Amino acid sequence: FDGVQIYATSGEFSPSTLTPEKKAEIKKALKENNLEVSALCGDMGGHGFEIEKDNAAVGIAFGGNIIAIGLILMRATIGDIGTWQHGLMLYFVDLTVIVLLLPSVAFILDRMIVKSIKLKKEIKNNNVAAGLAEAFVMIGFATLIFFMVDLVSIL
Repeated sequence: FDGVQIYATSGEFSPSTLTPEKKAEIKKALKENNLEVSALCGDMGGHGFEIEKDNAAVGIAFGGNIIAIGLILMRATIGDIGTWQHGLMLYFVDLTVIVLLLPSVAFILDRMIVKSIKLKKEIKNNNVAAGLAEAFVMIGFATLIFFMVDLVSIL
């Protein structure tokens, strides 16, 4: 074997627990054994799905966000793209949507649409309904983006 797969949702490789010293130690061990990281996994089922202290609501909201990102990226990569320049432009437009609009949608949902409660707080308190609400809104928004008219081709 020349590669290793790392699960990064919990445990010693989780970004929340991985110190710079531990990262350097892992890099050194990989180099000494002539290995590379071939996959970095965000586990969506079984261990790792309940991300914070057996909190299913966080796992559900996180899963909804991952599905939303997947839908938007899938839109950028399917169909006849014409030239590679046009395809690359579409891909970066979709990445911009992910980076700018998905967090904005979550903010608007939490602060303006659901005014009576703080959705993020409810999710942290293991309110599964709040996790489902965020997941469905993010997936719904990504579905709208998926089926929108290609704005780049209009321009």
